[in-house]
Amino acid sequence: MRRCDDRIVSISQPYVRPIVRGKQDKPVEFGAKLSVSLTGEGLAHIDALRWDAFNEGADLAGQVEAYKARYDHYPDVVLGDPAYGTQANRRYLKQRGIRFGANPWGVLTR
Repeated sequence: MRRCDDRIVSISQPYVRPIVRGKQDKPVEFGAKLSVSLTGEGLAHIDALRWDAFNEGADLAGQVEAYKARYDHYPDVVLGDPAYGTQANRRYLKQRGIRFGANPWGVLTR
């Protein structure tokens, strides 16, 4: 297997990097990965935008703390896909009285 870190895949967009995801229908994806939080009014705040692969779940605490700094209180609920549902993240949210709006631990859906 050959590896070439930070290779350029687009001359017109040299910041775009391939992200190997291992999904059956799309083993490689291209484009930015975002972490976004929404206000009650529907405004979106981009908390993280990266062109390299990263685990979104590791951003949860930072996003929640950014929300608190922005609005002076924690959100009532955090919605996220399974990447955010780690035991550490669920524990972090529970300690702050924040509900996690996702499947209970160990329950998978298709």
